[in-house]
Amino acid sequence: MNYTYRLAAAIMAVFLAGSAVRNSALSAPQQGEYATLAAAITAQYELIHDVMFSYVQVSRKDNVTVAGTLRFKQPNMFKSEIEVTGANPGYVLRNVSVFDGKFLWQQQTVSGDPSVRVIKSNLDAKQRQSESLLEQVDVCRQFSALKRDYEIISVREDRFEQRPVSVLKFRIRAEARAGMLQRLKASHSFDADNFPEEKNFYWDDAARFCAKLETLNNKQAVISTITYRGVIVNAQPEDSIFSYTPPDKAVIMDMTGVIGREIKRPEYNGTENEKAGTPGPVFALTDLFGKLFDSARVRGKIVVIGFWLAQSPECRGAVALLDTLYQDTAGEDDVAVFTLSRGKEAVLEYMDENGCTVPVLLDENGTVAAQFGVESVPRIFVIDQQGIIYTGYSGDRAGIRDALAKDIETLREKAEKSINKNKTRSQPRTDTLEKEYFR
Repeated sequence: MNYTYRLAAAIMAVFLAGSAVRNSALSAPQQGEYATLAAAITAQYELIHDVMFSYVQVSRKDNVTVAGTLRFKQPNMFKSEIEVTGANPGYVLRNVSVFDGKFLWQQQTVSGDPSVRVIKSNLDAKQRQSESLLEQVDVCRQFSALKRDYEIISVREDRFEQRPVSVLKFRIRAEARAGMLQRLKASHSFDADNFPEEKNFYWDDAARFCAKLETLNNKQAVISTITYRGVIVNAQPEDSIFSYTPPDKAVIMDMTGVIGREIKRPEYNGTENEKAGTPGPVFALTDLFGKLFDSARVRGKIVVIGFWLAQSPECRGAVALLDTLYQDTAGEDDVAVFTLSRGKEAVLEYMDENGCTVPVLLDENGTVAAQFGVESVPRIFVIDQQGIIYTGYSGDRAGIRDALAKDIETLREKAEKSINKNKTRSQPRTDTLEKEYFR
């Protein structure tokens, strides 16, 4: 990008940023200060061809700390190595994510478990789910997303770790808030004390990079903090850095070509799911109390099965949803609801703390999850009375609760029609029989 183009881009960015804050709560001088600062940040980030930094993210809600390093190279290649601690005593999750420009590789190991799990999948920047991931690893996309979903409310000067910084305070926009609330409430995971109402963006002008990003709730309490350190930009790393080879004994789930088809449409339609229409895996696992469960026992019923991890904050809404569904259908003989997880002690602690009663089967080696093609959690499947997978839902998205209820209703109606049809076929035709008898 030459100097003339950068200057023109900066002037345009100042104009656009200024127009965006004319109706905000900022004073006229602050509006000008923010417009200039936002344009400078955008222009600086646009100059970044590649970046490497270490970071620490602390979540107050779950008392979880994520620490690691990230490399990013335009247009989309990246490699991150992180450790997640604090979910449970002694628990450490190690994750390596590599995108080589074609495939996304995710390698995961958990303390106390010698197995290595690797997921190979697609990553298409045009898809919503992929764009969300790229917003987390690409600083330019991250700042653009911040301005898209949040509006500026103040600008101030401060110090962070003995360095002068500019602090841009943002408040969530009404439309972004409404959409987020809808998704959280639909998944039973809304928590007012942990809703991201505001963001504090700490800009270090000397380092030309974000120093810290804070998320606050409606009481101005900090619920999440990300701190960036050791930033190196435009080091021109070789593409080979972003290559990946799975370890020899890794359990690999190849999800290429699957994820894209599942998220192309926001509707929950089983025909869009890769597993829909295929026989559900047959398995036998023990529950939390050592009792053996054979999946053959629920053949003939509508089965709702969920995959989750106690250490994953993203699973909270799905587990609450499945627990409610289990209680609502407890007296109905034609529906079975249960879940699969691993890490018995962590699951027991989670169930006790959250008062959950939905049955949990222990899939400690991830064998059944692999058979279902589970690439991430939470994951929910609906299996019909003949043992065929009817639908499958991934993530913690709005609308799944209603979709599950509709699935159950539809399968019940199909079963009822089938019974009535069979009754009609088996009903003796008295008029014909009488004619034949008295012929």
